[in-house]
This record gives sequence, C-alpha cells and structure tokens, in this order.
Amino acid sequence: MKNDILFIDYSDVTFNTWRILFQAKQKFEAYVYKCHEKSSDWLESKCDYLNSVDDYSEWLFSHPDGGENSTVIPVLIQQNAQQLHELREDVGYYEENSTGGEDAK
Repeated sequence: MKNDILFIDYSDVTFNTWRILFQAKQKFEAYVYKCHEKSSDWLESKCDYLNSVDDYSEWLFSHPDGGENSTVIPVLIQQNAQQLHELREDVGYYEENSTGGEDAK
C-alpha cells in the first residue's frame, strides 16, 4: 500500500473478488492492478468493458508504450467514480477540457 493505494498483481482468478471488495470496503483511494505481460490493446478493451458494466468505479489504464507519463509496467486503475468526478470538478478539469485548452485530453 502507498498513500491509500493498494497494488495488486492481476490474476484472472481473483480479479472480480478484488473489484467487488473495492466497492464494499472503500478503504483505499484506488486499486492498481499490475498486469504484467498485458498489451495496451488488452488494457484498453478491459477498461472499456469495465466502465460499461461498473457504475461505482471509474477504470483507467496505463502502459509503458503510452509515452513519457506512462507507468513502467502495464496497469489497470480502479477509482471511485463519484470521488474522481468531484475531484475533477474541484480542480477545473472539465472547464479546461471543454474549452479545448492545452491540457485537454
């Protein structure tokens, strides 16, 4: 654990258990699943699927092939969707992106 973030080695066998525990025990700000050997395409597809079926969490991913600000290993990131939305509002994320500013992603 680092700063209320739990790091978990991804496993097909235990993934859904961890995913549900995040919702049941909101003890951590995020779960980061270390997905060794997974491709960027796999991570993107998994995130798209999880975001379509999971209203409670927001799913993000990072892969070393993503460039300078990417993680050194492939990861899936699970965060509380409502908390992330509120944080983005507090820091003006939505205003910056709606104007097409430099930080728009």
